[in-house]
Formats: sequence, C-alpha cells, structure tokens
Amino acid sequence: MIGPGPNNPYRHYKNLKAPYVIHACGPDFGDCDIAETVAKAKKHLRNAYRNALHLTINKPISDIIFPLISSGVFRGPLFLSEIAGIAVRAVHDRAAESKVASI
Repeated sequence: MIGPGPNNPYRHYKNLKAPYVIHACGPDFGDCDIAETVAKAKKHLRNAYRNALHLTINKPISDIIFPLISSGVFRGPLFLSEIAGIAVRAVHDRAAESKVASI
C-alpha cells in the first residue's frame, strides 16, 4: 500500500492524475511445494483484489483499474487464464456485495 497508514489509500501520489493509488501485491510463491502453492496462490491472489477493493469503501471513487496482478515474472504455478479468471470473479463478487451499478 502506498500511503500514510495501513488502511488509507494515498491521495494524489506524485504526478499521477488518479486521485488514489492502492498498491496490491500478489502472493509470494518462494520455494514451496507446488500442489500446496497452487491452492494458496489462488486464495491469496483473490484476497489481493478483494482487499484492494475493500479500501475503496466510503471513498469518492467512481472508477478503478487493476493490472493483472501476479501475471508477470512472479506468477508462480498459475496459468494466465487462471489468474485472469480469479481477477474477474473477485471484482464481480465484490461489486455484487457492494451493489455497484456496473462493472
């Protein structure tokens, strides 16, 4: 998280035109057992999106953009299609819980 304190999105980060920047980190795979890592990776990746979205509650935010978290060199044992599916489901589920008008 970039910002002052553990639960506050940082306002006007440097010269970006975005009013808030929320830094979301994907899971760290390290040197773990692959079978155990896959299950944990899916859970932790979903939580990365959900936790970032949770920080938007009660903020004047009308739009949010996510990169595909954990899709680069640190993606570990997950396929890109799995990563994309987890991202879409996490955002969709959170929007449904929040009664967001559109996603």
